[in-house]
Amino acid sequence: MASTPHHLRRFGIPEHTATRKVSRAWLAFCNPGKRKEFLSVAWAMEMAGAIEQYGAPAKEVERRSQKLMASMLGIDVSTFNRRLGQFSEPDGRWDDERRRRHSTLMKAAASTGSPTEPENKPALKEMESLRPVPRKLHRRVRRLATFFNKTAGFGQAHMYSLRMPQELKPRIEKKGDHKTKDAALLAQAFGTSWFDPDRRGVNGFKGIDGWVWDPHLPDVDKCECQSGQMGLPLAASQKCGKCNGRGMIVYDHPLPDYGRVLLTFLLLKGLAQYGSVEITQEAIAEALGMDVNTVAKYEDKLEALMIVRCVAGAVTRDASGAVVDRKPHKIIWLPDRMLDEDIAQREWQRFQALRNKISDPVAWQRAEGLHVALLKDWRGKEHVLGAFWNELRRQFAAAGLNKSVSDTLLPHYRE
Repeated sequence: MASTPHHLRRFGIPEHTATRKVSRAWLAFCNPGKRKEFLSVAWAMEMAGAIEQYGAPAKEVERRSQKLMASMLGIDVSTFNRRLGQFSEPDGRWDDERRRRHSTLMKAAASTGSPTEPENKPALKEMESLRPVPRKLHRRVRRLATFFNKTAGFGQAHMYSLRMPQELKPRIEKKGDHKTKDAALLAQAFGTSWFDPDRRGVNGFKGIDGWVWDPHLPDVDKCECQSGQMGLPLAASQKCGKCNGRGMIVYDHPLPDYGRVLLTFLLLKGLAQYGSVEITQEAIAEALGMDVNTVAKYEDKLEALMIVRCVAGAVTRDASGAVVDRKPHKIIWLPDRMLDEDIAQREWQRFQALRNKISDPVAWQRAEGLHVALLKDWRGKEHVLGAFWNELRRQFAAAGLNKSVSDTLLPHYRE
């Protein structure tokens, strides 16, 4: 189980969510025009448990509704169905003829009593759902390839499976010299026209926390007061009337699909593991099949949610002012750099536990006042605890407190 960043829990995301192994190999998908749609489907199905995790047995797969996976992507069910329909195919158990036979059977069962009677309503509902699908609906989605199979169940969510021989499915093994193993397996199963067998850097998996794909993670935008669109800056004592000082506008729908795809990609690149990733927006756009402007748009949303912070790389221009070189920008993982409510509470308790170690009550009162004031000011902002102690040590010295007070109350820390 993984802990949800404290500042995101206010949106209704559970405090703890499951972590699932997400495969890097899907990045070997080599149709750039459909790559972002395919990645959204494949990663959503992995995160929902609709298909097996990387290296896990197929028996761990559970029935998952398309409604659930659509909500995880922040899109409606019809959009998800059309997107999934490009890459999946029914297993053939429920063809139109079988649906007709079952519909007739349900009609007969329902005709034994009044259709309005409560006990007959489930039967009528099932009968309606099993009417033959109009041919024009079959033509609406053009299947490009079949990577997943759907096993229809009567009156329940589909079961899905990866249409790949068991012996080709990736297994968790020790690192080896085969740098393109996972991409080669996908190419062998589905063809080199769909997966690049020579794609490097896509072996293995990484655990992705469930809150990243939780439907409660909202769509947001930076407020004008943060994005520099306001004509005049606000005074220090003023709060923005549009965002009430939060710095972002929160909408009543989930973060859209490609924002989650972008965040998942960055986590697979080691964003949380290493604390930051240096990469160009062009490289991200190429890897995900997105436009550079789309990448920039969702980076802004992730910044507004205080999940990442982007630091622009150095730009070199020629004599005419045209850009001739642009260094990769740095994307920083913020949840580990936040002085959130949990950390603030633990720090307050740690400080209070040392009260009896300060014999001078006046010195304690002054130290406590500085500690509480700084804790309130920095709470919920991008500060690590070590920097908090360093700043408090500086304030203690400026206030004339004896060095022994700092040494007793504050751990030694250097950034």
